[in-house]
Amino acid sequence: RETETDSEKEENPNNLISNVAPDRDKIHNGFEIKDFNVAIMNAGGIKSKQMSISNIVNKFDIRALIVSETHLSGKEKPFINDNMTAFFDNRSEGLNKGGISIFLENSIAKKTVIIGKSSSENEWIALKTSYFSIPVVIIGIYGTQSSKSKEILQRTWDEFWDFAENAREDNMVIIGGDLNCAL
Repeated sequence: RETETDSEKEENPNNLISNVAPDRDKIHNGFEIKDFNVAIMNAGGIKSKQMSISNIVNKFDIRALIVSETHLSGKEKPFINDNMTAFFDNRSEGLNKGGISIFLENSIAKKTVIIGKSSSENEWIALKTSYFSIPVVIIGIYGTQSSKSKEILQRTWDEFWDFAENAREDNMVIIGGDLNCAL
């Protein structure tokens, strides 16, 4: 695994963004928001891709993973690996398309709660973590298909953006997923 060397840090000490994975040994007992690696994917079914997703999470030191189209239903719990905790919202039994999950590294997940879920055609889940010095809200979404009526689209997006805007008042907000539309 490639990590940033001291000489690379000295060359650009003000660089806040890096493509180099953070040195896990230096951040194991807590880390700052700048070390918070987030990935977003539309899995198109998570079960058959679990090992590949786990490899990506490990290789790139991903601490939060937003996955749309998990293709799970009912109370079926998504799983990536033992280092990640799943927060999820599946479709009802018998509907095995769609679904949204947010996976968090276990130490972050221990200080995280679900603060919202969709009540409309959009599938979204919102988490709030107190792990960092500022509260962080993470919203994962699998958006309504753009083929729905204009009224349904307006109602579902109003609900989502109202929630996100309210969360933004006192928190850093991260939104990710498959929105399924042009904004």
